[in-house]
Amino acid sequence: MQVSGLSTMDRRVYALRVVVLEDSAADAELLVAMLELDLPVAVTEVAGTLADGLRLLEMPVDVVITDLSLPDADGLLALTAIRAALPDTPVLVMTGRSDNHLGMAAMLAGADDYLVKGSLDGRTLATAVQYAVQRRDVDRDNRRFERLALSLLDAMESPTCAVGRTGDILAINRAWESFTALSTTSRDVGRSYVALCEAATAVDSDSMTAVVRGLHSVLSGETARFQCDYACSVADGTQWFSVRINPLPEAEGAVLTHLDVTVAKRAEQALAHQTLHDGLTDLPNRDLLAKRLSHA
Repeated sequence: MQVSGLSTMDRRVYALRVVVLEDSAADAELLVAMLELDLPVAVTEVAGTLADGLRLLEMPVDVVITDLSLPDADGLLALTAIRAALPDTPVLVMTGRSDNHLGMAAMLAGADDYLVKGSLDGRTLATAVQYAVQRRDVDRDNRRFERLALSLLDAMESPTCAVGRTGDILAINRAWESFTALSTTSRDVGRSYVALCEAATAVDSDSMTAVVRGLHSVLSGETARFQCDYACSVADGTQWFSVRINPLPEAEGAVLTHLDVTVAKRAEQALAHQTLHDGLTDLPNRDLLAKRLSHA
């Protein structure tokens, strides 16, 4: 049953579409009247059964208000069906005065709020609807920013992870899954970064100790950023990485990027070797001899 009586053209001026599932005509009319008075930006449509309500939910809807006792769905069955059809849409459930325990059970099952019949006024109803919509919008924004952050992480070619205030890994990028230095996997989210460092048998322990100290320093705010080079043994020799730790905004954690600097390190070592050895025989030259005598 559609109570609003508005044409499609008329609905364009409304900001919210509210669907009410209520088999009591008197209760449904009361809800519609309260919303029209205290939330005039909403258009309200009513269904007396879950089946009729699900048909209304095939079109975009902002908020669903459902009684937990319908002719074709009792208890949490209506909420379960609505959640399956619209996982991200706010759902407010209505209970009787003596059914607070059912209302709390509905909250645990995915309801955004519960309203008690008989003690509900227009302002409370309008506030509950507006709050549910605002929270939905915030959740959508958060998920969008999370997807953006993850896409930015994946765009980085170097193994990168974000950790929280306690050092637990919050997110990783694709390159992280093939990071050989710390034997990382796609299941590292939720694990302690420090524990990964402690388990990194292929990396010099002194270097990992320095990285752990640097991470704690950045997380505590003692250091604005930290950088450290370290070497690890791989199948074809030695691989060098430079770990760079930068804080997240508002001291929420840190981002750790491991840059592969093996080519630069090998070039640096080759240059140092050429400086101290004869170019033809590769024997130590006068500079190396003077250096060792000075050291002795």
